[in-house]
Amino acid sequence: MPGFRGDNGGSRSPSPAARAPPAFEAFFSRTIASMGMDRDAAVEAAVALVGVGTLAAIIVWIGTAYVDGALTEEGGLALVGAIAFFIVFMSAIGIGLSRRY
Repeated sequence: MPGFRGDNGGSRSPSPAARAPPAFEAFFSRTIASMGMDRDAAVEAAVALVGVGTLAAIIVWIGTAYVDGALTEEGGLALVGAIAFFIVFMSAIGIGLSRRY
């Protein structure tokens, strides 16, 4: 049967519709191929995830340690300090990672 996948009918090539993969196969082939990360991108992503996870843990700890029905004044100051530290720390790590090569 000409135009059927795998059977090109002798010397004729299959029709474009027969050569195109189904839509779901085409979608997954593009998304899986685009997920390939080089080592530097993986390191940067891991550092970012660890940094954000650490900030979230610090915020939760501040929320539980400095609470008296609501966040205390010292807790608010600790929260501002944690956010400022996070900004400075992540900036320093970003500069360090950018100067590796």
